[in-house]
Amino acid sequence: MSFLVPLLMVLAVMIASGAFVTNQMQEYISSSGEATMTSVMEQMAHIYDLQVSAVYDRLERIDRNLFSGWNRAIALEDQKGFLTAMVDNASEQILFMKDNGQVLTASGEERYINIQTSSLMKLQQQEPIAQSITWNVGLQKEIYFLVAIACEPYTVDGQQFSAIGIVYDRSGFDSLLEVNGFDGEAVLIAVDENGIAT
Repeated sequence: MSFLVPLLMVLAVMIASGAFVTNQMQEYISSSGEATMTSVMEQMAHIYDLQVSAVYDRLERIDRNLFSGWNRAIALEDQKGFLTAMVDNASEQILFMKDNGQVLTASGEERYINIQTSSLMKLQQQEPIAQSITWNVGLQKEIYFLVAIACEPYTVDGQQFSAIGIVYDRSGFDSLLEVNGFDGEAVLIAVDENGIAT
């Protein structure tokens, strides 16, 4: 019986230390997982920023090459070769944009895009934008991703525009970001400063 008391004390200490170690392990796993997710989110945000900046640079090249000097007017037919060369793949289109969401595609199609008022205001204030838009494809509305810059007013086929953009379909946007983490199971949702998914 005398050995039973110390044995129970040892068991009680082991149980208490086991609970302490378990608690410490859970805290470590939690903080480690949180740090890992923070790191992944920072890397994905960095990739997004780099890719969108590269598109802004490409749009500025398009502006400089099409509308250099005092003549800020072109005919689409005369620029088809250049515009085709500036498109990386079939999932993207170059757009000439008006202040109200009306666009002219590089192929000459006139369309309207549903763009947030705050984004139109940014363009009017000479700020670039990157956001999701709805785009009518036949009878369906589909989600596309628009990257655009404001520029000095210019004329294409007799119509005046104030911004140039590139619109990506879903596959183009996904490849733009090249998110390959977590065996392809990662999902990236870009959120603007107002908490709206772009």
